Amino acid sequence: MNGYNRFYTSIFVTISALCFLSMAVAGDFYKVVKADGSIEYTQTPPAQNAKPMDLPGLSVISPEKKFTGYNPEKATDAAQQAQEPRRNYRGLAITSPADEENIWGSGAKVMVQVSLPGSLVAGDRIQVSLDGAVQPPLVGSTVVLSGLDRGEHSVQARIVNSKGRVMASSPIIRFYMKQSQAVVVPRPRPRGG
Repeated sequence: MNGYNRFYTSIFVTISALCFLSMAVAGDFYKVVKADGSIEYTQTPPAQNAKPMDLPGLSVISPEKKFTGYNPEKATDAAQQAQEPRRNYRGLAITSPADEENIWGSGAKVMVQVSLPGSLVAGDRIQVSLDGAVQPPLVGSTVVLSGLDRGEHSVQARIVNSKGRVMASSPIIRFYMKQSQAVVVPRPRPRGG
């Protein structure tokens, strides 16, 4: 069967089904079994004591969300996003210490400076993590971290909203704490005496 015939066949079947359904809505149906065993459906009662057929109700299928194109959950998310202020946190960076910097004789302290183009949205805050451990939120854009051991450390800045969601992150900066050592040279012992 070619596409042309299939098209007209499907239209004929659809129209027939619609006609049958419209008749079902219009009145009662009777099933008549003839002497030769054939079955006929009619709307006129074949006898006075004939009872109408008990036809099942029409099946109604509700369309699913994915077919309608409307998803109320997504609509709510879109409405919340429209109400949220726009954030431009691109360019969040740590300007001090520099990546791979050696820090000498600082008394086990380092000053971390965060650079943010623009300003923070109300409710957002800057957090710094040192070696993966999140530090208390910054009040400004600078914090002094103390009690650092010698060796390699990493630091990263993040902007977090009031719900704790990370809105932006800076690249990770690695630096090295170096401490001068006082070398004590032992005095030679006096000989003989």
